[in-house]
Amino acid sequence: MLSTVINFFWDFFKRILQYFFRIEAIHHIIGEAEHRIISALTNDEGDLDLNRTGVSDSSVDKLAAGLKTNRSLQKISMNDCNLTPKGVAIMGKAIKGNRFLKEIKFNYNNIGASGVGKIAKALRVNCCLLSIELSSNKIGDDGLKQLAGALKVNKSLQKISLKLNHIGNDGAAILAAALKVNNTLKTIDLMWNIIGDDGAGELAGALKVNHNLEMIDLGNNYIRSDGAEKLAEALKVNKRLQYLRIWRNSSGTTGAEKFAEALKVNQSL
Repeated sequence: MLSTVINFFWDFFKRILQYFFRIEAIHHIIGEAEHRIISALTNDEGDLDLNRTGVSDSSVDKLAAGLKTNRSLQKISMNDCNLTPKGVAIMGKAIKGNRFLKEIKFNYNNIGASGVGKIAKALRVNCCLLSIELSSNKIGDDGLKQLAGALKVNKSLQKISLKLNHIGNDGAAILAAALKVNNTLKTIDLMWNIIGDDGAGELAGALKVNHNLEMIDLGNNYIRSDGAEKLAEALKVNKRLQYLRIWRNSSGTTGAEKFAEALKVNQSL
């Protein structure tokens, strides 16, 4: 009787070992990214983390195919994973028709203006995505022009991150025009760009008419006293914004005084 019990548990233990060794072998053969994709799609997981996996075009293709029928995946992180132009195009098409993704991160992929153009086309159609992060992608003013066009018609996006993208005053003006129309965005991260005083003035004009934004980060954007003064004037009118970050700029004493005056009137910050 005892030997039978021992043999039963020994056989059970061997099967467990065989299972894990088989999974490890599969993991090694197909690569880290594809393993995670298969796991997320087959196990109905809510999050997929592909950060720093060096995802191939074929793996992105499998993910896009899976997203056509998957209803559980809500968050995808593809930060710093060497997305190719083809991979970006594939993901753009996948986002366009998806109705279940809520958050996607494409940070640190250097997709450029052409790549963000593919994402912008998707955002014109997608009606469910709430958050997208595109930091450090060399988008520039040309790329932002395409993205801003999508923001004018998108009805779902609430958060967008665009820091470290070489966005200048022209790009800020284009974005400001979109913000005068958009009524869903609540959070914008523009930190570490080159917006300057003129760009800050354009965004200030948008803040006077936008009634949805709750947070905007303009840290480290070469904004001096002129730009700070325009932003401060906007705060006297805006009644929705709860957080304005302007750290590591050069607004000086004059800028600080203008913000102090605005805060006496503003009731939301």
